[in-house]
Amino acid sequence: MTVTNQGLAAGRPGMLQVWAKDSVSQGCAAFGDKWVTLESLAAGASTTVKFDGLPAGPAGPKTLQAFVDSACETEDINDINIRNQSTQAYTVVEYADSELPSRGSWRHALPQ
Repeated sequence: MTVTNQGLAAGRPGMLQVWAKDSVSQGCAAFGDKWVTLESLAAGASTTVKFDGLPAGPAGPKTLQAFVDSACETEDINDINIRNQSTQAYTVVEYADSELPSRGSWRHALPQ
C-alpha cells in the first residue's frame, strides 16, 4: 500500500489502519485488523507499507479499507478525514487439497 503526502508541507501521517473485510468509512480511533505508525513525510513524498497476516475470511469478493491518520491527530488545511480513507476491491479464492501438493487447503487474495 502506498501513502502519499498530498499537502504543501511536510507532515506526520500518524497511524495507518486497515480492515480486511470492511468497506464502511471508519471514524476517528476505530481499531483495524492491522496498523502501523507512519513518521514524517515531505510534501509530495510517498512511502510503501506492507501488511502481512490480514484475515482472509471465507472465499468471495471483499473490500480492503485503509485509513491514514486514523487517530485524527494530524492538523490538515482541509481536515475532512474521509479523504484520508481508501478502499480496494479484492477476491479471496480457496484452493482444495487436491490443487495443492502437501499444503492442504488455503486461501489467497487477488486484487480486482
